[in-house]
Formats: sequence, C-alpha cells, structure tokens
Amino acid sequence: MKYDDAALKPWRIAQEQEQAAARQKRRYAILAKPATRARAAERDPAWRARAACVDADPGDFYALDGSEEQRRALTTCAVCPVKAECCEYAEALEDPHGVWGGLRPAERSNARRNAHRERVRAGNERRATERQSRQAS
Repeated sequence: MKYDDAALKPWRIAQEQEQAAARQKRRYAILAKPATRARAAERDPAWRARAACVDADPGDFYALDGSEEQRRALTTCAVCPVKAECCEYAEALEDPHGVWGGLRPAERSNARRNAHRERVRAGNERRATERQSRQAS
C-alpha cells in the first residue's frame, strides 16, 4: 500500500515541530544545570592543585579527537593522581567537550549511559524481588 505524501505532510510538520521544541527544551535544561552543579563541585577545589594538568596547555584538553594534542592530554591524565575527582567534576559540570579524568566526551557519555542502565536494572531487580515476596506471602 502506497502512502500519499501530501496526506502525511501535516503529520510530518507537526512531528518536526515537536522534535524542535524538545531539542530547545533540552538545550535550555543543559545550559541551566552547570552553574548550580559547578558550585557544588567547587566546594572542594583542593584536588585541582594536585592534578597532573596544572601546568599543561588547556588547548590540549579541548583538541579534536585523535589529534596529537588530545594524545598529549590523555598521556597527562594517565599519570594523574586525581582522575576520579576530575571525572566527578566533569560529570557535575556536564561538559560535553574535552578530556576530563582521562576520558574523551564519548567515553564519558558511554559511562554515564552504562551507569544509568545499571541503576535501572538494579531498580527492576529490586521491584521484581519485592513482587515475588508479596506473591509468596
């Protein structure tokens, strides 16, 4: 069965408008969060003084993927004693760019996604166990 493009056009336009509105809403939400989360992460800035990147070029940490500068940043992070604190700080900032704690943006995104999946899985398992115990009684 063939669909008439003219008949679907109003639906497509409405769908595109909804998607654009959702993107705009997410964009504003992302812009609003870092300020409050950054203040929370700044409560203990002492770890920054111990970071291996204190004297490094900041441009290395915001270089293109696979570039020599990014490799230098990852090498610096590999020997850093405060990688965990740096990752937590980047998570609090929700910075979608740059190398933080030895992780590229895609790696941080994957780690965040995996952590979310683990929380969901643990919640589902807990609810299933509670349901089984209620059914058994």
